[in-house]
Amino acid sequence: MEQPANQVEKHDRLGRWRSIGLVLLLLLVFALLYSQTVADPDLWGHLRFGRDTWESGQISRQDPYSYLTTDQTWINHEWLTEVIFWRTFAMVGARGLAILKLTIGLLTTGILYAHLRRCQISSMKAAILLLVLTALPLWLFLVTIRPQLFTLLFFTLAILIICRAEQGHLGSLWLLVPLFVVWANCHGGFLAGIGVLALWACARIVQWVIQRDRIPIHPRTALALLGPIAVAVAATLLNPYGLRLWAFLLRTATVARPEIREWQPVALISNTGISYLVPLGLTITGLLYSRLERRPALIAVYVCTAFLPLLANRHLPLFAVAATVIAGEHVHEVWARWLPRRGAIPKARSAWRLLPWLTFLSIFGTAVLVPLLLYRLSGVQTPLSCIQLLKAYYPVRAVALMKATVPAGNLAVDFDWGEYALWYLGPEVKVSVDGRRETVYSEEIYQQNLRFMRGEGEWDTLLVAHKTDLALVRAKGPTHNLLRLKPDWVVVYEDPVSALFVREDSPLRERLQAASPPEIPYDGQGLCFP
Repeated sequence: MEQPANQVEKHDRLGRWRSIGLVLLLLLVFALLYSQTVADPDLWGHLRFGRDTWESGQISRQDPYSYLTTDQTWINHEWLTEVIFWRTFAMVGARGLAILKLTIGLLTTGILYAHLRRCQISSMKAAILLLVLTALPLWLFLVTIRPQLFTLLFFTLAILIICRAEQGHLGSLWLLVPLFVVWANCHGGFLAGIGVLALWACARIVQWVIQRDRIPIHPRTALALLGPIAVAVAATLLNPYGLRLWAFLLRTATVARPEIREWQPVALISNTGISYLVPLGLTITGLLYSRLERRPALIAVYVCTAFLPLLANRHLPLFAVAATVIAGEHVHEVWARWLPRRGAIPKARSAWRLLPWLTFLSIFGTAVLVPLLLYRLSGVQTPLSCIQLLKAYYPVRAVALMKATVPAGNLAVDFDWGEYALWYLGPEVKVSVDGRRETVYSEEIYQQNLRFMRGEGEWDTLLVAHKTDLALVRAKGPTHNLLRLKPDWVVVYEDPVSALFVREDSPLRERLQAASPPEIPYDGQGLCFP
């Protein structure tokens, strides 16, 4: 029996309002998740380097901030992102950086949502899939502001372009060319995009070879596939370093980083592990049991990205993106088949039954989520107006003391404190190491810094073999205790976070001992970035 025209019209109108309500609710949920921001140890350096590039109009090849890099060429593979960060900070302040991060996060989420909707998935199910597959991985990634933000966005676009080409629109591959030009100057993560692109192209060629008896390969089709990819790869050479950038990134991509947590394999029994296992389990189930067509080349990309977090947990967001794009529709198909709607309620009645829920969601979103988001967007000491410092982590008072009393010198410092120190003290006070690691420091110098930080082996090589005037170390750590035993070094300041030592015969000793520490929290609690 046909439904009256007015009931069909009411049903369609209600469906549109339901979709709008769900999209707004989804936007609010992700905005609240992504709005929390904590200062990354490298953010101070990104701003300083971006300012230098903007003001000088050129990209520095020699590092002015460390006393141990005079013979090294600085390959700054994030220079464009740093300029963007600096201009944002200069115009809007820390709030601008937090809003930039939020915008990239929401844009990535919106692109993924639009993809699921194009796969004929309802607005409600698309929202649920997005929350389950991406909310936790992206939230863990978007806590800090880093150049990797652009890799997240560009990787999402690259996967979507590959999927569109897989559907027969090979012309869309030309969009990769401008994408990779920008990506190669924003962050070295473009190698992940190149790797996925090459894997997909190789899988397509193998598929063609296997199916050549049934589907002959036309030279024009092969050119349409390989031509844009070759140009996109060549386009990455449009950077300040040319082939040297490739050589550098390929070398560093294979270097173990046991001292850096995000380069460790994902710990399966942890929040990060859960955010990996849940999307992995759901998408494998979808791909195994879905009745939709499985595209072998895309499956190869999925398998590759699923394996990456087992090498380094920093790849988890890339897997979440690839899993959503490649396997989202398969998960939905299995979901719809295994959990069908029960009963035979007419569509109009079913739609009207959703009205109370839609009303509840609207009221909830208006009364709770919107005011909460507005609170975070404005005011004092809120996540989007104040980038928080990690509790009891940074040597805020010790650096402030040096800024007020030390005109110049060489400072041995902890790896995670290097860029904080050079923001406030450089280039007059030069550091021994900072988060740039192999982009500017030799392996030998880096290992000397690691031994000094850990108090292991020949830990004092940094002090003996180089003209080091000051040492800023973690309080109660091995190096703190070892320095106390060295008669030629004197502690001039210490608090629960850090301890500052100076050479006994240094003219800086009297200046530091005579100075009074600034009246600020020793760890910066209650203060905002920078």
